[in-house]
Amino acid sequence: MQIQFRLSLEDYIAAQSLHATRSAWPLFMYLLPRFIYPILGILFLIWDVSSMVNQGLTAHVAWLIICAVILICIPFYVRFQLKRCYRRTRSGSGDCTVTFGEERIEMKGEFSSSEMDWKGVKSFVENDKLFLLYIASAKFFPVPKRVCSEAEISTLRALLLQKVKSGTHL
Repeated sequence: MQIQFRLSLEDYIAAQSLHATRSAWPLFMYLLPRFIYPILGILFLIWDVSSMVNQGLTAHVAWLIICAVILICIPFYVRFQLKRCYRRTRSGSGDCTVTFGEERIEMKGEFSSSEMDWKGVKSFVENDKLFLLYIASAKFFPVPKRVCSEAEISTLRALLLQKVKSGTHL
Protein backbone atom coordinates (compact mmCIF):
# COMPACT_ATOMS: atom_id res chain seq x y z
CA MET A 1 0.00 0.00 0.00
CA GLN A 2 1.43 3.37 -1.04
CA ILE A 3 0.38 6.83 0.18
CA GLN A 4 1.60 10.14 -1.24
CA PHE A 5 1.12 13.42 0.57
CA ARG A 6 2.53 16.77 1.50
CA LEU A 7 2.34 17.41 5.23
CA SER A 8 0.40 20.66 5.59
CA LEU A 9 0.51 23.08 8.49
CA GLU A 10 -2.91 21.82 9.60
CA ASP A 11 -1.63 18.21 9.49
CA TYR A 12 1.40 19.26 11.55
CA ILE A 13 -0.77 21.00 14.15
CA ALA A 14 -3.17 18.03 14.27
CA ALA A 15 -0.22 15.67 14.82
CA GLN A 16 1.16 17.83 17.63
CA SER A 17 -2.30 18.01 19.22
CA LEU A 18 -2.85 14.26 19.02
CA HIS A 19 0.60 13.62 20.45
CA ALA A 20 -0.12 16.05 23.32
CA THR A 21 -3.33 14.26 24.32
CA ARG A 22 -1.74 10.85 24.93
CA SER A 23 -1.74 11.17 28.74
CA ALA A 24 -2.83 13.51 31.54
CA TRP A 25 0.24 15.76 31.95
CA PRO A 26 0.84 16.43 28.24
CA LEU A 27 -2.90 17.02 27.85
CA PHE A 28 -2.84 19.56 30.69
CA MET A 29 0.20 21.28 29.14
CA TYR A 30 -1.64 21.36 25.80
CA LEU A 31 -4.81 22.86 27.31
CA LEU A 32 -3.02 25.39 29.54
CA PRO A 33 -1.90 27.93 26.89
CA ARG A 34 -4.81 27.29 24.52
CA PHE A 35 -7.77 27.46 26.90
CA ILE A 36 -6.92 27.91 30.58
CA TYR A 37 -4.69 31.00 30.25
CA PRO A 38 -7.11 32.85 27.94
CA ILE A 39 -10.08 32.09 30.20
CA LEU A 40 -8.11 33.35 33.20
CA GLY A 41 -7.14 36.42 31.16
CA ILE A 42 -10.79 37.17 30.36
CA LEU A 43 -11.79 36.74 34.01
CA PHE A 44 -8.93 38.98 35.16
CA LEU A 45 -9.86 41.57 32.54
CA ILE A 46 -13.49 41.64 33.70
CA TRP A 47 -12.34 41.95 37.31
CA ASP A 48 -9.79 44.67 36.40
CA VAL A 49 -12.33 46.71 34.46
CA SER A 50 -14.80 46.51 37.35
CA SER A 51 -11.99 47.60 39.72
CA MET A 52 -11.16 50.46 37.38
CA VAL A 53 -14.79 51.63 37.41
CA ASN A 54 -14.82 51.66 41.22
CA GLN A 55 -11.29 52.97 41.92
CA GLY A 56 -10.24 54.71 38.73
CA LEU A 57 -7.19 53.75 36.70
CA THR A 58 -4.30 53.09 39.07
CA ALA A 59 -0.88 51.70 38.22
CA HIS A 60 -1.87 48.41 39.85
CA VAL A 61 -5.05 48.07 37.76
CA ALA A 62 -3.19 49.06 34.57
CA TRP A 63 -0.56 46.39 35.25
CA LEU A 64 -3.27 43.76 35.83
CA ILE A 65 -5.01 44.75 32.56
CA ILE A 66 -1.72 44.31 30.67
CA CYS A 67 -1.23 40.88 32.27
CA ALA A 68 -4.80 39.88 31.38
CA VAL A 69 -4.30 40.90 27.73
CA ILE A 70 -1.08 38.89 27.59
CA LEU A 71 -2.90 35.80 28.91
CA ILE A 72 -5.62 36.28 26.30
CA CYS A 73 -3.02 36.53 23.50
CA ILE A 74 -1.08 33.36 24.42
CA PRO A 75 -2.99 31.06 21.97
CA PHE A 76 -1.97 33.34 19.10
CA TYR A 77 1.65 33.10 20.21
CA VAL A 78 1.41 29.28 20.42
CA ARG A 79 0.04 29.12 16.88
CA PHE A 80 2.81 31.48 15.67
CA GLN A 81 5.43 29.20 17.27
CA LEU A 82 3.90 26.08 15.69
CA LYS A 83 3.92 27.75 12.26
CA ARG A 84 7.53 28.78 12.78
CA CYS A 85 8.55 25.27 13.80
CA TYR A 86 6.66 23.79 10.84
CA ARG A 87 8.45 26.11 8.39
CA ARG A 88 11.85 25.46 9.93
CA THR A 89 11.54 21.65 9.80
CA ARG A 90 10.48 21.43 6.13
CA SER A 91 12.96 20.48 3.43
CA GLY A 92 12.24 20.84 -0.25
CA SER A 93 8.62 20.71 -1.34
CA GLY A 94 7.65 18.45 1.56
CA ASP A 95 6.22 15.81 -0.75
CA CYS A 96 6.42 12.36 0.79
CA THR A 97 5.66 8.84 -0.39
CA VAL A 98 5.17 6.11 2.19
CA THR A 99 4.97 2.47 1.17
CA PHE A 100 3.60 0.05 3.77
CA GLY A 101 4.86 -3.42 2.90
CA GLU A 102 4.62 -6.75 4.65
CA GLU A 103 8.20 -6.58 5.96
CA ARG A 104 8.93 -2.86 6.25
CA ILE A 105 7.87 0.73 5.75
CA GLU A 106 9.65 2.79 3.08
CA MET A 107 9.57 6.58 3.20
CA LYS A 108 10.78 8.76 0.36
CA GLY A 109 10.99 12.52 0.23
CA GLU A 110 12.47 14.95 -2.25
CA PHE A 111 15.95 14.70 -0.71
CA SER A 112 15.74 11.58 1.44
CA SER A 113 14.83 7.94 1.52
CA SER A 114 14.58 5.56 4.45
CA GLU A 115 13.35 2.12 5.38
CA MET A 116 12.19 0.80 8.70
CA ASP A 117 11.21 -2.69 9.75
CA TRP A 118 7.82 -3.02 11.38
CA LYS A 119 9.62 -3.92 14.63
CA GLY A 120 10.85 -0.30 14.73
CA VAL A 121 7.30 0.99 15.14
CA LYS A 122 6.69 0.87 18.89
CA SER A 123 3.04 1.95 18.83
CA PHE A 124 0.52 3.97 16.89
CA VAL A 125 -2.40 6.22 17.65
CA GLU A 126 -5.11 7.59 15.39
CA ASN A 127 -7.96 10.03 15.41
CA ASP A 128 -10.29 11.29 12.68
CA LYS A 129 -7.49 13.31 11.01
CA LEU A 130 -4.38 11.14 11.03
CA PHE A 131 -2.33 8.20 12.17
CA LEU A 132 0.81 8.70 14.27
CA LEU A 133 3.38 5.92 14.07
CA TYR A 134 5.67 6.08 17.11
CA ILE A 135 9.32 5.13 16.71
CA ALA A 136 10.07 6.25 20.29
CA SER A 137 7.94 7.79 23.03
CA ALA A 138 8.32 11.32 21.64
CA LYS A 139 9.31 10.56 18.02
CA PHE A 140 6.55 9.87 15.56
CA PHE A 141 5.69 9.90 11.89
CA PRO A 142 2.30 11.35 10.88
CA VAL A 143 0.16 9.92 8.08
CA PRO A 144 -2.78 12.22 7.26
CA LYS A 145 -6.09 10.52 6.53
CA ARG A 146 -7.18 13.32 4.17
CA VAL A 147 -5.10 11.74 1.39
CA CYS A 148 -6.54 8.25 1.87
CA SER A 149 -9.76 6.67 0.72
CA GLU A 150 -11.95 4.89 3.26
CA ALA A 151 -10.67 1.56 1.94
CA GLU A 152 -7.05 2.67 2.36
CA ILE A 153 -7.76 3.86 5.92
CA SER A 154 -9.30 0.49 6.79
CA THR A 155 -6.42 -1.39 5.17
CA LEU A 156 -3.80 0.73 6.95
CA ARG A 157 -5.58 0.35 10.30
CA ALA A 158 -5.73 -3.44 9.87
CA LEU A 159 -2.05 -3.54 8.87
CA LEU A 160 -1.07 -1.44 11.89
CA LEU A 161 -3.12 -3.61 14.24
CA GLN A 162 -1.46 -6.70 12.80
CA LYS A 163 2.14 -5.41 12.74
CA VAL A 164 2.34 -3.06 15.73
CA LYS A 165 2.04 -4.31 19.31
CA SER A 166 0.32 -1.26 20.82
CA GLY A 167 -2.27 0.94 19.15
CA THR A 168 -4.95 3.35 20.21
CA HIS A 169 -7.94 4.69 18.33
CA LEU A 170 -9.13 8.09 19.57
